[in-house]
Amino acid sequence: MEQNLDQQVKQILENAQKSGVSSNFFFMTTFNRYVTQINSLNTIGKRIKDTGIIVTDSGQEKANPLIKDYNSISESANSTCSTLLKIIKQFDVVDDTQKAKTSKMKWNIRI
Repeated sequence: MEQNLDQQVKQILENAQKSGVSSNFFFMTTFNRYVTQINSLNTIGKRIKDTGIIVTDSGQEKANPLIKDYNSISESANSTCSTLLKIIKQFDVVDDTQKAKTSKMKWNIRI
């Protein structure tokens, strides 16, 4: 990644504040949930990397159970991201002035 997660979060929040969407309760709560999901994915991803995709449990090799958690959180994070984008888009439609400002703004969201 070009920027670390904290830098990206800061940039997104600065852009949200400039566009006015940061005052939207649904944007902020959804964004906070998304950041939590991404942090969880990073933590679980590191644990999977450390323990491996195949683990031994009671003498039997099996798929690392963290993979199921990772996949589940990934699906939730994708859905949360879609919701965030919808909120931003709807916010733009509500106020034409804000729409003009936001459309010129570079969100630069990289995951």
